[in-house]
Amino acid sequence: MRIIAGEMGGRRLDAPPGAVTRPTAERVREALFSILGPPAPGLIALDLCAGAGTLGFEALSRGAAACWMIERATPALRCLRANVAALGVEARAHVRRGDALALLRRWDAQAQRDGGGPRFGWVFLDPPYRSDLGPRLLACLGQGRLLANGARVVAEHDRRHPTDLRYGCLIRTDCRRYGDTELSIYQTDEQTDGQTDGQTDGHTDEQPDGQPTSAPNPSSTPPALEPVSAIQKQPMSDSSPTIAVYPGTFDPVTNGHVDILERSLELFDRVIVALATNPRKQPVFTVEERVGFIRSALASRQDKLSFDSFDGLLVEYCKRQGARFIVRGLRALADFEYEFQFAHMNRRLAPGLDTVFFMTDERNHYVSSSLVKEVASFGGDITGLVPTEVARALAAKFAASRE
Repeated sequence: MRIIAGEMGGRRLDAPPGAVTRPTAERVREALFSILGPPAPGLIALDLCAGAGTLGFEALSRGAAACWMIERATPALRCLRANVAALGVEARAHVRRGDALALLRRWDAQAQRDGGGPRFGWVFLDPPYRSDLGPRLLACLGQGRLLANGARVVAEHDRRHPTDLRYGCLIRTDCRRYGDTELSIYQTDEQTDGQTDGQTDGHTDEQPDGQPTSAPNPSSTPPALEPVSAIQKQPMSDSSPTIAVYPGTFDPVTNGHVDILERSLELFDRVIVALATNPRKQPVFTVEERVGFIRSALASRQDKLSFDSFDGLLVEYCKRQGARFIVRGLRALADFEYEFQFAHMNRRLAPGLDTVFFMTDERNHYVSSSLVKEVASFGGDITGLVPTEVARALAAKFAASRE
């Protein structure tokens, strides 16, 4: 088990023996952090029922200022503390022994009493699948007093036991399925300012030791984007936001892709760049790197742009996201024949889903990711075919492989 990306990317993590803990799989973590994006400055994370701490350490590696990891099982605690020491993050990783729900209620009571206590930007919870602890933790967090503005709460649970759409100020904005595992992603409702008028239920549990210091001012957290899944539940009318999905591997993104995205952003209210998992292709760049390249190339258009990865049928993914349009680019006649076939199949599978084609700019009509990689692998000049950051990254990768 290893940390996927960031300053500690590739570092190994120890896991406690036995089947008591259930570390989040690497592909699930990679998809999750692509959805979350980079942390806001000063963001503090909370990993409840931390187990081996895979999500907490991943958050630290990607730039979280600190992370509190809560665990009650002795073997997992030993492992967590050993990982903290091995990674050298004692100043940022705070391991506490105790009951997750009791600790949350203690902090919430303090916040209700005097406004003190922590303010978390990311919260991860992965309780035992067969318990009712997940909904109880979400209900406590939904009071809002422990959450920064625009906070994200990620609940991992068995797909056969779905969570509710709303818990207090928390609204479920996304739901992803990976086999029997489901990730429900919640965000604070900005209309409530991350606070609710609800009271704690007065339940008292054994108090865990220690509590975190207050987090930085939550006003430093940027406002959240409009939830994609919330749009899905709105009635389709002329006033409904139009959501389009632009699927592809984007390995790497080319100037042709950027051109299509810029034009589609003029047409749709929201465009989701969906990075497809293709088992027949061995990608040069990770999902996170590819998302980073696209973000950099379209830095001024982030308000209408979302990123995600998916596998399975594209039409099923579009349904889950409430998208009514698929964006595709056409370069030549051969592209048309290929896309024509798939557009009709997608239309047959989902009659309400349309494919919108953009003709590529004449400067990019011959450019493809595979051609760019082939030229770059031989040291050829790809200036003007891909964003500058991509050109540098490709040159570095292939230079290293030739050494």
